[in-house]
Amino acid sequence: MGERSKIRLALIFLVCLPICLLLMIVWHELIGHGLVGILAGGHITDLNLFGFRFLPEFGWSGIPGSIHIEDVATPVLHELTVLSGPLSTWCVAVLAVVSLWVRRWKGPGKVILVCLSLWWYDMLGETLTAFGIPKYIFFYSRPPVHYNAAVWLGIPGSLFIIFSIVTSVCLLAGLVLRLIYDHKQRKKQTCNKDGK
Repeated sequence: MGERSKIRLALIFLVCLPICLLLMIVWHELIGHGLVGILAGGHITDLNLFGFRFLPEFGWSGIPGSIHIEDVATPVLHELTVLSGPLSTWCVAVLAVVSLWVRRWKGPGKVILVCLSLWWYDMLGETLTAFGIPKYIFFYSRPPVHYNAAVWLGIPGSLFIIFSIVTSVCLLAGLVLRLIYDHKQRKKQTCNKDGK
């Protein structure tokens, strides 16, 4: 890979990462909570994204991401709806890391998968709120609603915390190891071409 290609990929990554992290918030709220809540019989009554309130009426809220769903069929489905936000982004991260290992991606596709593989932070960030650490460290804090939902569903709090931390570390390690492996493979191919 030439210097130009490396610079181009670095620029793509720098553009894709913030976009991908913003999309993580949208996915968490709309797919994770919203879609699951609607499938559980509820309806969305309040939606905040990137500091703006979109429902019930448009305006400034200062909240980076939240959704309120009413009339979910049962209390169990309601708590599952609450937990499904970070769980949905965690699933995307798992699929992205597995995809990076199953196939050798190149170019923008690889950059996008690398960015998506970082969505494990959503689950870890939700877990940090149980310790009083705000998920969005610089500007927003709230009670540990996802942790509380897991506990309400009968998942021991310590198990939820361990699961979140261990899987986050494993996903990060899987990503880093794949990138190291790809780098070594590229280096080996370059050496083989130079030796011929």
